[in-house]
Amino acid sequence: MTALTGRFSIDIELSSAVPRKVHIASSRPVHASRVLAGKTVDEAMQLLPMLFSICGTAQACAGVRACEAALGIPWNPRVECQRELLVMMEALREHLWRLFLDWPAHTKTPAERTRLAAVIALHKKYQAILDAEQQLFVAPGIQNSRVDEGSALLIVQDLGDLVNTCVFGSESKSWLAIENIDALKKWAESTQTVAADLIAYVLYQEWQDVGRCSVDLLPPLDNTLLQTAFDDPHFVEAPTWEGGVRETNACRRIESPLLEKLRADFGNGLLVRLVARLTEIAWLLDDLHSWPVGTCSHVPGDDHPENPGIGQAVAARGQLVHRVLLQNNMIENYQILAPTEWNFHPEGVVSKALLELQGEISTIKEQAVLLIEAIDPCVAYDLHITEQ
Repeated sequence: MTALTGRFSIDIELSSAVPRKVHIASSRPVHASRVLAGKTVDEAMQLLPMLFSICGTAQACAGVRACEAALGIPWNPRVECQRELLVMMEALREHLWRLFLDWPAHTKTPAERTRLAAVIALHKKYQAILDAEQQLFVAPGIQNSRVDEGSALLIVQDLGDLVNTCVFGSESKSWLAIENIDALKKWAESTQTVAADLIAYVLYQEWQDVGRCSVDLLPPLDNTLLQTAFDDPHFVEAPTWEGGVRETNACRRIESPLLEKLRADFGNGLLVRLVARLTEIAWLLDDLHSWPVGTCSHVPGDDHPENPGIGQAVAARGQLVHRVLLQNNMIENYQILAPTEWNFHPEGVVSKALLELQGEISTIKEQAVLLIEAIDPCVAYDLHITEQ
């Protein structure tokens, strides 16, 4: 089955070399999940990651959690931990994908495809170990799933070695120990990695606060309020929360002493976005090393039936929500709210950030691409800049 993606068209209209209007149009099939209507739960869970292959593990995780909620199936702590670990590993792969493929272009160096290939290979091995029976995301209510914990940790160690060498140039804990912009600059100037190169470039250009704008963070989403919001079928097209646009991504969910200082000086500008992604890479590695977990961060809630059921997962690009209505174990309605719809809302953070750009057209274009890719639409986009 062909995966569903779509793309964005982003138009910036300049007047006297200043952005006056930003128009974001999407061809993303936000209602594509309706094709699952009429399927059994088992059929839908099998189809879900094939239909939505980008962040497919997070999609499958949110989906199975929604079905378990609708069916009133008690949650299993160990199973939930395995699901969480797989979602985290996928998020780490997605961050590294962007870093090794997109970041080099901004410093005019070749994409690091060989290193990305190594990441993808390790990710696949990890999936095969954590979900050896391929049941974690397709069998609501699964109670046991065998795991070779030692082999899983060895893969995490190999991935950690790759990241430490190719991203941080040292142990990730050393990166997390950086607490101010002077130390960050010293790291960037003394480290020979694609990540350090881009940070050094942004600092050299003095683009730390490029795209700084005011957009509220998406708070933890209460399921009761979500049920009401999802009753509007247009909610998933251009979502708002408590009357306003929101942002959901690593820039807003990650905290550290360094980020606290950078936010005080540069708000949610470009440097903060890049540093937040690097910080989350380090944190994800640390979390993956913590297996066996014993408990997990995701608590699905009460065990009583809640139909429609809601399932959530933290994907690389932000909070992902699925809602499923069942009738006699058949899908009557299936809705998905992806983080991209928050971040690339026509009046959301991307639009607001692009309106803050200034300079020559070539500079505005370069900054726009950096910002768009830092926020990450997860699908292809076309950028057009016109001057009136």
